[in-house]
Amino acid sequence: MAVPRRFGELYTTIFVEDIASAVWPFGYGVSRRNVSIELKTNRESAREIVTAALGENEHSLESSIQEFLCAAAGQIAEFDFAVAEIVFVRDTDTNQIESFECMWVNPVQIHMRWGKTYQQVPIEVASERGVKTLIHLPDEKIIRFVAPPRFRKTIPKVRGSLRIISDFRNTSFALTALQTNLPFDWTMHELTMMLALAEAGKPIGFASRGMFNKHVTTPYWIRMRLFHERFLIELRKTLLDALNDALRRT
Repeated sequence: MAVPRRFGELYTTIFVEDIASAVWPFGYGVSRRNVSIELKTNRESAREIVTAALGENEHSLESSIQEFLCAAAGQIAEFDFAVAEIVFVRDTDTNQIESFECMWVNPVQIHMRWGKTYQQVPIEVASERGVKTLIHLPDEKIIRFVAPPRFRKTIPKVRGSLRIISDFRNTSFALTALQTNLPFDWTMHELTMMLALAEAGKPIGFASRGMFNKHVTTPYWIRMRLFHERFLIELRKTLLDALNDALRRT
């Protein structure tokens, strides 16, 4: 299921896309041949079952987990969390469970109340299926992904700052000023925007694809890069821990 976007501004879009692609070692689509994943189970078919459950393409276990965790990271960057429902598939003849699927739940429909997770179902769907509009999702049947504890307040702050900066990207005033000879310093405007970008991403070392590199020194850039790699490592570990817990339960 494709997860709907909540924000569409330039810098927030870049932020979400970059976190999603960078959380996997060496970048999305590149590490498929470099990363090895081991399943600790005695069931011979486990690798095939997990591969099919996590990935749409089912090329390999590594690529399925990569695709799944990248999607989780992107949702965390945009919504602060991600929730997938574990759906068991039964054989129609024997009624025995033969496999499972992990289906993303639309983050817009998720509500956290009293330590429990609920899904808000559209009224027409609830009426058609004879269910409540607010459905409880039991913890044992979902995978809940969140950011590492020390970054849970940081990510919304970074995203909010990027949204504000995106609003000031409107160049219509600058174009009007240039056309009417109003005193407007485009160079200073661009410098201010780039410095604001650097400050916005500073808490997690997010460098906005190097947009402001020419305005900062190399030691500062290296320091930002190290901060960001540390953030990605901690985020990846948190995602893997949540996935491992879900696989154990499943």
